[in-house]
Amino acid sequence: MHSLALWRWHLIQRADAHLAAKENTTRTLKQATSHSLSTLQAIADALQSHPDLQAAMLAEDRDVLYRDAADTFQALRQEPGLGQLQLYFHLPDQRNLLRMHQPQWYGDLLDRPIMRRAVASGQTTHGMEIGRLNTLAFRIVRPWRIDQQLIGYIEIGVELDQVLQQAAQQSLSRSHLLIDKRWLTREGWEESMRQRHYPGQWDTLSHYVEANPEPNSALNASALETLLRDEATYQAGQPFAFDGQVYMACYEPIVNSAGEPVAKLLTLHDVTRLHDNVHLILATFLLLGGALSAGALGFAYLRLNRMERRFHHTLNERDQFHERAEHDGLTKLYNHATFYQHLDALCTQAERATEPLALVMLDIDWFKRVNDTHGHPAGDKVLEVLASRLQHHIRPLDEAARYGGEEFAVILRHYPDSAPIDFAVTAERLRQAVCEDPVPLDNGQLLTITVSAGLAECADATLAARELVTRADAALYRAKQNGRDRLETWPLAYSDCA
Repeated sequence: MHSLALWRWHLIQRADAHLAAKENTTRTLKQATSHSLSTLQAIADALQSHPDLQAAMLAEDRDVLYRDAADTFQALRQEPGLGQLQLYFHLPDQRNLLRMHQPQWYGDLLDRPIMRRAVASGQTTHGMEIGRLNTLAFRIVRPWRIDQQLIGYIEIGVELDQVLQQAAQQSLSRSHLLIDKRWLTREGWEESMRQRHYPGQWDTLSHYVEANPEPNSALNASALETLLRDEATYQAGQPFAFDGQVYMACYEPIVNSAGEPVAKLLTLHDVTRLHDNVHLILATFLLLGGALSAGALGFAYLRLNRMERRFHHTLNERDQFHERAEHDGLTKLYNHATFYQHLDALCTQAERATEPLALVMLDIDWFKRVNDTHGHPAGDKVLEVLASRLQHHIRPLDEAARYGGEEFAVILRHYPDSAPIDFAVTAERLRQAVCEDPVPLDNGQLLTITVSAGLAECADATLAARELVTRADAALYRAKQNGRDRLETWPLAYSDCA
């Protein structure tokens, strides 16, 4: 009896340690990106208010723009965590006018998801992105207006590994930022590492590269490969022992601005002291067990029984944590990362079974006006109500997610052994249903809302998930351009998968 209780107590300690480690990893990444967003927005505010930069941007004079921004740009790069700051000035048609960090490259069209969202919404957008330097950066794109006239866009990026280094200085955990090689080129990545004097090696790991690896890291390549290969085991709470130390390993997926998983943050939390103490207590208890009276054992069992209840409470907390990790806190729909994981799996499944699949992207029209006129609590209310309606009107096999900001995504599936479905009819019915009735605000006011939507489908085989998202997003962008409050579909001639 007491042996079973001891084992339960051991599981309690492990669950506590793993839950704390997981929450610490998520908090580290969230705090790092939140701090970066505030910093980059402050930089954008300062640049946009500079009269000389405004004049140079209006004149599209890149030489004057570079001259007037150079001192500020170099000063910013001296700040902690901003050593590799990237600063872009784009024209209203999305052509690049100037890259402060690489002035020799300009004139290209920036047709990226983060830019498209800024153009469509007229608001600041942000997200992760791997650029032409083969580095993972956190970026913002800010529309630049003077007296309501759009004169261009400012884009600012900071490399994620530097952001995480700043956060790691306040943490006892050890983090490894691992980028999926499928999103990189070997030549580009190695050249980037040489330029930055980083010791990274392309062949160190099989499927990932480590951004800015630490020369004195506690782990070698073999240990990292083990943690990546057996991720499911260690993600479930199995301790990882290496070189006399014991760690809890936690994995946080990182998605780019299009929602695609491009990297992961592997964090190791040293639990050696806890591990040693638990085993010491277990050994001592077992040695003394033979000398304990039945009453003492009964008392110990009651104590450990209470610990068991605490263990189950901890498991419930962990389940709730996973729920928070997969769902958007405001709307309770799937969040951006979970949506993309599900879409990727469904695309693979559709390819094997040749099942039709479609994706509809929905965006609330003029949402910024709601926040500006009625306040952000009203904006949150609109998001909650429309998300609830969306969840209510989708079919059981379909999946809805909050893609980001005021944008939602719905994966439409074909029911097995049923008649072919007209995805455009289904998408339009869904679009109309979510905005058919006014949204009741907390102050009793009724707010009329319209929604634009873009649909991309594949009738016979499947597209890669990222291509399906790109097509649906492009159709949504066209709906915005054509007057809003409508559905546009990706052209049929191009939606069939070859």
